[in-house]
Amino acid sequence: MFKLIITIILAIISVSILAYYTSNVLKAIFNAIYWIANAVGKIVVFIYNKKIIILGFILSLVVLYVVAHLTGEW
Repeated sequence: MFKLIITIILAIISVSILAYYTSNVLKAIFNAIYWIANAVGKIVVFIYNKKIIILGFILSLVVLYVVAHLTGEW
């Protein structure tokens, strides 16, 4: 009985640690998506300044589509 209680406590601790690190990984992934989108926005602004708006729009869509597929969001 005592062994079972210790096993349950260890399982709860390991699950909570796993959840903590998983949330950190998800935060890092969304941070990366944010920075990539930011960079794409700067590229789009640069292309807009070059008066090629459509190309920048297509480029941003492609990058966001690829990022979403890599992270499994879509």
